[in-house]
Amino acid sequence: MANSMVRRVACSLFALSFVTAPLALAAEETPSNQVGALVLRGHQLLRSGEVHEALELLDQAVTSLSSGGDRQLLLAARVNRAHALAQLDRVLEAMAEFAASIALADVLAPGADLATADLGVGVRLQLAEMLADKGRSSDAQAAAWDALQAAIRLKTLTSVGPALRMVFLQGVAVDDGEAALLSLLEAVNEELMALDDYRLANPPPPEPIIAVLEDSARALASRKELTSARDLFELILMLDLARGAHWRLVSDLSDLSWVSLQLDNLPSAHWALQWAEALYEGDRAAGLWANWASLQARSGDFEAAERSCRAAIKSSLKEDSATRVLALNARLARIVEQIEGRDDESLALSRSAAQAYRKAGDESSALAEELRVADQMLDMGRNDDAAALLAGVIGGLEGGAGLAADEQVFMHLVNSRLSEQRGEIATARSALSAAGTLLFDLGQVDELAALASSFGDIELRRGRNVEAGEAFENAERFEGQLGLGAEAWYALLGKARLSRSNSDTAAAFGFLERARARVDWQAPLTESPYGAELGAGKARHLRREGEDVYRELAALHLSLGARSALIETVAAAREVRRVSTLSAPASLIWRRQGSGPSTDPGAELHTLRRDIENLRSRLRDEAVQPSGEDPGQAMAELMEQLSTIRTSETELLEAVAALDPNAHAALSVVPPSSAQIQGALGAGEVLLLSYDLEEQIIVLAVSAQEQFLFTLPAPELIAVEVASLWNQYGGRRVGLADRRELKAHLASLSERVLQPVSTLLETAKTIFWSPDPALSSLPLAALPLNELALSDRAEIVGIQSLRALFRQGDQRSGANFSSLKVLADPAQPSTGSSSDLSSLRRQLRGLRRGELAAMLEEPHQDSRTALLVLPPRLSAAHRLSYLSMNEGPSLTSLRSAESGDRFLRVLGDELEKGESLSQAMKGARAAARRKRSDPLGWAALTLWFD
Repeated sequence: MANSMVRRVACSLFALSFVTAPLALAAEETPSNQVGALVLRGHQLLRSGEVHEALELLDQAVTSLSSGGDRQLLLAARVNRAHALAQLDRVLEAMAEFAASIALADVLAPGADLATADLGVGVRLQLAEMLADKGRSSDAQAAAWDALQAAIRLKTLTSVGPALRMVFLQGVAVDDGEAALLSLLEAVNEELMALDDYRLANPPPPEPIIAVLEDSARALASRKELTSARDLFELILMLDLARGAHWRLVSDLSDLSWVSLQLDNLPSAHWALQWAEALYEGDRAAGLWANWASLQARSGDFEAAERSCRAAIKSSLKEDSATRVLALNARLARIVEQIEGRDDESLALSRSAAQAYRKAGDESSALAEELRVADQMLDMGRNDDAAALLAGVIGGLEGGAGLAADEQVFMHLVNSRLSEQRGEIATARSALSAAGTLLFDLGQVDELAALASSFGDIELRRGRNVEAGEAFENAERFEGQLGLGAEAWYALLGKARLSRSNSDTAAAFGFLERARARVDWQAPLTESPYGAELGAGKARHLRREGEDVYRELAALHLSLGARSALIETVAAAREVRRVSTLSAPASLIWRRQGSGPSTDPGAELHTLRRDIENLRSRLRDEAVQPSGEDPGQAMAELMEQLSTIRTSETELLEAVAALDPNAHAALSVVPPSSAQIQGALGAGEVLLLSYDLEEQIIVLAVSAQEQFLFTLPAPELIAVEVASLWNQYGGRRVGLADRRELKAHLASLSERVLQPVSTLLETAKTIFWSPDPALSSLPLAALPLNELALSDRAEIVGIQSLRALFRQGDQRSGANFSSLKVLADPAQPSTGSSSDLSSLRRQLRGLRRGELAAMLEEPHQDSRTALLVLPPRLSAAHRLSYLSMNEGPSLTSLRSAESGDRFLRVLGDELEKGESLSQAMKGARAAARRKRSDPLGWAALTLWFD
């Protein structure tokens, strides 16, 4: 992966706009210049492939001109002759001719009669390209370096760009390792420092090379070639740092954070934003605040995102950027919509944004906002208001206003929902058909497959089961026509729901197992589902998560009271989440396991899965736009290739399983069974886990001998209650009156969450807590059980994947840490400024490309022996991006972790004394209670990931 990434950097540089044409030095024929006719004819013959004939004419021209004549024409003849010799594989002679051409070009370069002053650089680059074509990479690299140094000596900035590209291209051809690339960068930096125009100055000098690189990176981003754009932005950052252009670093880091956000690379975005904050002087710019808002929203902290978005709006007003203000107000509405209990405020913000767009004359954006308002009104049960607003949107389109195609899809989906709720089924179907036509034109076949099943869902909700069955059969056939016959699960899920409605449990299980198999094999192929852009409204009612299959399975097991099967389903759902999130650094996980073979199965598996993704993409393209007269045959051939690669994937996973079961578990979706889970629990150990079914939460308590099950209603209300608890009492000292109120709140939560399984918990020595998102912030340690806090009864260990049960024992008892390592919290932009860039310089030089770490740690802490303290409210993708680079347990604070926090300070002191993690945690909780500081602060969890 690293090597291919380096090649992409080189190719990005090589594809910039001003490439020197290899044969552009041919002279035009003039009546007084008969030799010029020979040169021109030789050039034409060379271009047409008649190399021997061309060489004869060029030999004559060079002989004639060498004894006296037009030196410009002689240069053209020599360069063309050098290319002719190269095409005849007379490489040494070609090199000699290029050397003579370079010497002549250097003499001619300063001449005022020439249109360009860098002929010598151009000829050197042609020599480098010729040598590269002949496989002489080292010689080509030397020629490229010579071209760069010549351009710098001449101070001709227009030539530095192509020379720089060639240096990187040939450098990678010689050695494409990461260390070699970094060494090459430092050498290039030293050369660039020779340019007087690039010396540190006040005011900053013109920067044509950086401007070209920057324009190229932004052009790549606009074409959605985001990885290449990210690589180029990193290169610009390193070049600016090395040449002392400190005034550009904030802009560089902001660019890097933006493109990293587009790639959903949250650690890279976080790292860049932290440094931008540290270097920024004065009030933060709106763009910086906006990037923070995006990072915080994707990290799962929408309250922090709201604060940053409002700050961005305020800064935009100061900057008099009306367009940005409009866009930020629309984004603010999307962010507030994600916060439970603020539907009315979000609705008001969306309406305000629509009015602002209309006032600014942007009718299309105004209509798009009104569509979202109508969608929100439907969610709130305000159907008549939604209908009036939707009619206005449709009227606006008929009046000549425009909407983007994806917004039109969203409009039809909103219309379908509204029509169904009003009993206008024919209109609902018609709206779905219109959305499907647009999706087909857009080539969005996954969404189209989901939409096909929506016809069956409509009939199923109306109780028309026969018609629903026909619709789901049609949807399944349509999935096959779209090239999704081996992977789409939407129709199967619909058939399962239909079977449940018909009380055919066996059939429902059959359909769900088939759907689950398809979800499982796609999990490692899928990009992280946690970083989607806010505002893609159609996704809320069209695309479904693969976990819908697991929710349906869990609901079916729950209805049957099948506790063991329910535990296994929840475990499988957690594995799908983990594997889909960790699929990118698969090879890194393998290496961390200490496998030891010469080949890297993780990297090989990643390559196979990338090939699978490419074939899936080709199948979709073939379905939408056939490449030949027989699309069925083409799709069948692609399906055969896909089957072959999937067989290779299965065989590789089997080989990994035989060699290292732990590595196999890290690379595949293989959940533990109920019996294995119970077998991993020792005496006095209890597993407490929750699973969100959207309308209710399942809570399971498991010991080595027993299983208990109960449900909690209204998950969203519980999430709001827990969030309110932290907002009101977390992070501060409270008086006696507040403490009494807090005690009542905790007792109420305990009554619902702990009391149903109190018999099992009262005798527990260790409680493994594995919550779903709705309960992830529940301060379990502080909840009372018979007047005694749960952490006073038992040690509490949080786990994400149930596989952690099989390894956590040794880690917990044997892990020795010398300190804490508190990771930066994306909810808390840093403050202050710094002119000391030595730390940033060190991080950049030691950087493994593509693995930018979003962590600012306490000074003098050794990451090999430090216990990680993760920020609160991180999305799974962000959290696992941190943890994929570290082995062992980590501590997650349920609120912002600060170095002055008593709980963390005491914990760090205990670890430095050599106490075990269990004893240190116990001592820290006791110390925090004694001081009566922040009664919820010690309710942190130790989270284990595998």
